Amino acid sequence: MNKNYTTILTPNFDYENIAGAVNPNQMAFKLNNEDRLCEFVEGIKQEFSVKGLPTMEFVELVSQTAKNVSDFAYDEKIQTEKLNWKIESCRNREGKLAVALRIINPTNDKINVDSVVFNFKDADQNVLRVEEPVDLSLRKNENIIFSFDLDYGDSNYNIYNHPVNQNVQLRTYIDAW
Repeated sequence: MNKNYTTILTPNFDYENIAGAVNPNQMAFKLNNEDRLCEFVEGIKQEFSVKGLPTMEFVELVSQTAKNVSDFAYDEKIQTEKLNWKIESCRNREGKLAVALRIINPTNDKINVDSVVFNFKDADQNVLRVEEPVDLSLRKNENIIFSFDLDYGDSNYNIYNHPVNQNVQLRTYIDAW
């Protein structure tokens, strides 16, 4: 029985988390590592005596595959390390609800926000739900406060009536360019 194996990790999985029957000292690599991916595919071609694509096409395919894996990993990272937010202040001002919202980008990547959804509820169960279109770009590890003046519209929400829920949803996207 051949015990030759390779451990392939997704980009967000750390080497030190390898446990169990897998020997972390055996060849292991992350799927977005172009050099190691090429070595792996070449090893498979030799093991099974298979011919592959011409060199240039092969290099392009590996490069594109590694890029796609990195893009997926980034999307996953953003989902797990979402932007953090905290309402710093809320008050009535000139018939609007003035909100100071702190947004923290915990990642090492730039994240863009294209809308902020405010969903507030007071003790009488009056709800204020407002979606504010924005064009915010947060650099890596940025921590910044943004101000919003929200229209009450038809809502009877009262900031001074013991708010029971103040929730914010940040709608983010990753700029491909």
